[in-house]
Amino acid sequence: MGNLVADSVGNLYGTTEEGGSSQWGIVYEFVRPVPPKTAWTETVLHSFTNGVGGARPMAGLILDAAGNLYGTTERGTSLRSGIVFELLAPTTAGGKWKETVLHVFQPDRRRR
Repeated sequence: MGNLVADSVGNLYGTTEEGGSSQWGIVYEFVRPVPPKTAWTETVLHSFTNGVGGARPMAGLILDAAGNLYGTTERGTSLRSGIVFELLAPTTAGGKWKETVLHVFQPDRRRR
């Protein structure tokens, strides 16, 4: 979903609306190949679970200068609300990314 964002060394980051360990979408990274290799390497950075951390990421991501990622989901803590999330980059290579919910949108009661 949405556009890819590139870091300073050319790795790409994006989202899928479905897939991952719970089938509620992922944030992924494509690591640029180092010659003579030509294949990009995919890594799942985060799987959404349709819980407090949202589900079905929408649109693209934003990457800040520290390497943290920001995005939105279609679903949040209720069926018709989404969230704004931050994925904090690990402090050590190969470490785990940490999701923080920055905002939960309230459902539009008029749409029910």
